[in-house]
Amino acid sequence: MAAPGLLLALGLLLIGTAAHGAATPVWCFSRLEEDGEGGACAEPLGEEPLPLADCCLNPAYGYRLRPHGHCRSCRPGAWGPWEPWSSCSVTCDEGTQRRGRSRGHGGGHAGNSTEWQLRACDMGCCPDVGIWGPWSPWGRCSVTCGGGGAQRRHRSCSSPDPQCGATCGPGDSEDTRECEGTMKICPVAGAWGPWGPWGPCSGSCRGSGPGPGRSRRRRCDSPEPSREPPGAPCPGSGTDSEPCPGLPPCPVHGAWGAWSPATPCPVTCGLGGGRSAPLLRRPLPKIRREGLRGTPEPAGALRTPRPLPSPGALGSLGSLEPLPAALG
Repeated sequence: MAAPGLLLALGLLLIGTAAHGAATPVWCFSRLEEDGEGGACAEPLGEEPLPLADCCLNPAYGYRLRPHGHCRSCRPGAWGPWEPWSSCSVTCDEGTQRRGRSRGHGGGHAGNSTEWQLRACDMGCCPDVGIWGPWSPWGRCSVTCGGGGAQRRHRSCSSPDPQCGATCGPGDSEDTRECEGTMKICPVAGAWGPWGPWGPCSGSCRGSGPGPGRSRRRRCDSPEPSREPPGAPCPGSGTDSEPCPGLPPCPVHGAWGAWSPATPCPVTCGLGGGRSAPLLRRPLPKIRREGLRGTPEPAGALRTPRPLPSPGALGSLGSLEPLPAALG
């Protein structure tokens, strides 16, 4: 990297060079009789050629490149236009650019001089490739039993980080290798087989409480859990149940209630007959009336609190009528 101070010192530096070398041999003349192209030189300064730089120490002199060639003036001509700046000398960081211009000697074109100009140029930071850091430890195997697993490890491009859009050196950020689980044989988890048919219902009709139900079963055999090493059992239950569908309601049987009070005795003395009726107990018969056992109105002999009259006393009452057959 060039120092900024040095590059600035080179800025706008003018360097003059002669197109023809300063030591080019010429025949020098102290007087130029005619200025311009094809001028005549007079009063030669010796018979041997001199270096061009020595001859033109006096800009009024003239010279010839050959003994009988054109006479050229030592006076410098006018500078031409500057050329465009060249590309920067570097592709990144700081470098230099230059441009030049030329001028020719008047009259006989004694030789072209070139002037150079330099300036600093900045192409931005140079890409700096990063370096991979150390690998991390191997991760866990992707399987816990058997083979065919994979382990991975990673590294980062940070020793140091890449700069100015560069990347890290050759290589990858991830590495993989095959691995085996801690158990050589994998356990086999159990799986349920299909459900069997529904069993018979536990009843034939539907009452007011929980109704009859039916059940079905399935087996954990598709496949069975392995024994060595132990496999996981089938999840859930092997039994399923549901209420029996389509059952009719159950019939409800009637029942006798308590007896009602007996009717008054039809006689005022002796034995008589009376009746009483039971009250019908809830619930009432439903669906199909079943005959109630027993009679709703049983007859019975009733005793009055009075004693019967004596036979002598009955003589005046006339003859007695026979009792009903139910009271005999």
